[in-house]
Amino acid sequence: VLLVMLGWMIIFFGDLMTYFGMARGIKVLRTIRMLRLLRLFRLTRVVRVFNRLPTVPPELMQCVDRDAMNTCIIVGNWILAIFFINHLIGCCWYGVGTAVEG
Repeated sequence: VLLVMLGWMIIFFGDLMTYFGMARGIKVLRTIRMLRLLRLFRLTRVVRVFNRLPTVPPELMQCVDRDAMNTCIIVGNWILAIFFINHLIGCCWYGVGTAVEG
């Protein structure tokens, strides 16, 4: 979803910047896009590190309540999703506030 949004933003802001004669801004947007791609390549290194971590011993896993652990993970995911959506809404309001004068 974020990659699609980024693509649409680049198209929208690119057209907007060329309308106002800010061709340099388009280059900045393309540079940001390339940096995001480089970050994606760094993410593959993180996956390799997680694959090297030791596994949890079966004796320890017997002490863990799987239903409670799954519930905590689901609640944590919902909280992170709410924070992320709140962040996006805040960014949009900041953009509206700085775009409109007065």
